[in-house]
Amino acid sequence: MASTFRAYNQFMARKPLAGNVATSATLFAVGDALGQYFEGKEKFDVARTARMSTWGGLGFGPIVTVWFKVLQKNVNFNSKVATTVARVGLDQLVAAPVIISTFFTVMTLMEGKSLQDARTKIDTTLLDTLKANWMLFPAVQTINMIVPLQMRGLVVNGVSVPWNCYLSMQNSKANASKPVDKIKEVAAITA
Repeated sequence: MASTFRAYNQFMARKPLAGNVATSATLFAVGDALGQYFEGKEKFDVARTARMSTWGGLGFGPIVTVWFKVLQKNVNFNSKVATTVARVGLDQLVAAPVIISTFFTVMTLMEGKSLQDARTKIDTTLLDTLKANWMLFPAVQTINMIVPLQMRGLVVNGVSVPWNCYLSMQNSKANASKPVDKIKEVAAITA
């Protein structure tokens, strides 16, 4: 196991974009599969999982690779605490709303729906989704900001399996009125 992790770490140091693309695609697919399971789907929706995996690999993976590099290079203070607080603040108050809105837009379009449908989905789900995000990710990102840069995508993706499950369920409108309760339930089951 240690040699596998070492090889992965070396690969991520050499090819962070490729590694984050592959990791994100895989773990978004896992999150969606869990979401479908928790929804009690009688028939597994392969297309839905493919859409989630596509977003993970072609959207989220590249975005976080670039975002973490931008934070690492441009947000630095004399104090490690100030640097971490600033990075987490920017991540949660700037990146999270943009990434989540982009997720809902891309998913809606991949479902064959219109930009107006995406706008409606964002209007009805963004605030609740951000609230659920803010229950989980400030703590995760605080720890993540001290992890080596090439491993930050893995940390986020690893913690994100229950989050991706939740996002998948939000996107499919499963229990959209109670996202905070659902994320707690999913996190408890997958922990």
